[in-house]
Amino acid sequence: MSLEQFIKNHRNDFNDKQMPKASDQLFESLLKQELHQSKSNSKKLISYLSIAASLVLMFSLGYLYNKSINKKNEIRNQLVLALDGNTASQRIEAVYEIEENYKKEEDQEILNALYKMLFKDANGNVKIAAIDFLLTLPNNQEMRLKLIEALEKEKEPLVQIKLMESLALLREQRAKQPLQNIINDEEILPSVKGSAYASLAMLNQ
Repeated sequence: MSLEQFIKNHRNDFNDKQMPKASDQLFESLLKQELHQSKSNSKKLISYLSIAASLVLMFSLGYLYNKSINKKNEIRNQLVLALDGNTASQRIEAVYEIEENYKKEEDQEILNALYKMLFKDANGNVKIAAIDFLLTLPNNQEMRLKLIEALEKEKEPLVQIKLMESLALLREQRAKQPLQNIINDEEILPSVKGSAYASLAMLNQ
């Protein structure tokens, strides 16, 4: 007898039969296991996607940051070169550009270029522009000492007065002796001496 014929002959027996209880429990267990595994896989996939997205974002931000830094360094280098311009107006303009882009930033390369300008530039207005920028960094001790050193060496009256006023504004007590030396110097112009007296009086307050 074929299987098909056997099923036909015993159809009623099959209809009356119920799935054994153990089979029901096994089926439910397998179903729960499959659902749990599917849910777990979904969570893992979401976790992997989140990590991948974070990595992409991190690398993108890093790239943009480095690009921005490189661009800023390029501009900085161009401005430092401009401080050695052929004309005084070019050098002053370079100082103003630096002040606009690097105000309150203690970039040592820029500071070194400005110190060089303060001591060696032949134009008094250029030196005064450099002093104005240096005053934007009042907490920089090196800058304060450079201003004192410049005051001790400077011979241009307008620059001397600017240096004295700047040191008084900074309340730089270490400038007292250089100011006193100017007061005692018989070759110093009266206007410069007057500024030295005023600056020293301000520091003594």
